[in-house]
Amino acid sequence: LSTVNDQIVTRDRKLTSKDILKTIVHRHEPPVVHEPFEFLQNDQDMIVINKPASIPVHPCGRYRHNTVVFILGKDHGLERLHTIHRIDRLTSGILMFAKTPEKAKAMETAVHGRNVEKVYYARVEGDFPSESIVVEEPLLTMSHKIGVCQVHVDGKPCSTTFHKISFNGKSSLVRCLPRTGRMHQIRVHLQWLGHPILNDPIYNHATAWGEGGGKKGTEIDVKKVVAELIRTRKDKSYDDATGGQDENRATAKSEKDNNNHRQSKKLKTDDGGSVEVKTEITSNSSNSIDADANQKSKVQNGCSLKGVRETDNIKTNGTSDKLSHLNIQKANSTE
Repeated sequence: LSTVNDQIVTRDRKLTSKDILKTIVHRHEPPVVHEPFEFLQNDQDMIVINKPASIPVHPCGRYRHNTVVFILGKDHGLERLHTIHRIDRLTSGILMFAKTPEKAKAMETAVHGRNVEKVYYARVEGDFPSESIVVEEPLLTMSHKIGVCQVHVDGKPCSTTFHKISFNGKSSLVRCLPRTGRMHQIRVHLQWLGHPILNDPIYNHATAWGEGGGKKGTEIDVKKVVAELIRTRKDKSYDDATGGQDENRATAKSEKDNNNHRQSKKLKTDDGGSVEVKTEITSNSSNSIDADANQKSKVQNGCSLKGVRETDNIKTNGTSDKLSHLNIQKANSTE
């Protein structure tokens, strides 16, 4: 629905200076796993939760209601929180928010000063080497549209340390310590090593990366990779144009009105004036996915590992997908 100056007009209506063109777009958000937040800390200074996978931290791309910030505000009355750090939409694990600017500044200083250590655990393909491995390959963004990266000499400096924990005959449990904060660095470095995360929809894609699978020493055709990822993706919300790349750049703000989002810009007219164009986006969050009654699920078409359990079943639209998990387990202080 479009109106000019809040009036419905015909197609032959010409816009003039100072007219306000308003359009309304209705969107349905992608579903996320239906799992209550586990509160690890909730006092006068901070909130610490165990974030389920599939939920972005804050509004970005196609997500608004189905985000951590909105859920905390709507379901728990926790608003005006300060984001200290972020984790990817497909990743579960510890997430911290400050309730005061002073606490936010103190925690951000600790994070940037490397006084807080992030530890990830991933279930990867094959028998990972027993010795500790440090990967210091630079990362370059192949496509900003879908948010996919690769190891490249022209990329940004990047460092990740990996330790093998166990091997079950088919896959390995690996402890990952990122020393830098590049987008997808753990996932890309594991792919480069030849041990991608089991069900990573991007970096363990069955056909996109060719015979080498993106492993070191193999050639990568960027255009073919991006085209194949776009062509074959089942869940169009997994790409980081909607939940990862934006997540690293956007700043979340709690709002009292969670139902509407308004955008406004001015366009020039032929007579030298300007027309203000307003877009009002209304959105309904889709029904969240209910996990099996006897299991808590962590991922929807996501990445690898949940504790020592390797797989769960998630029922969507009458079907059952068997998934592995990627899970941030701890953010240990090294003070």
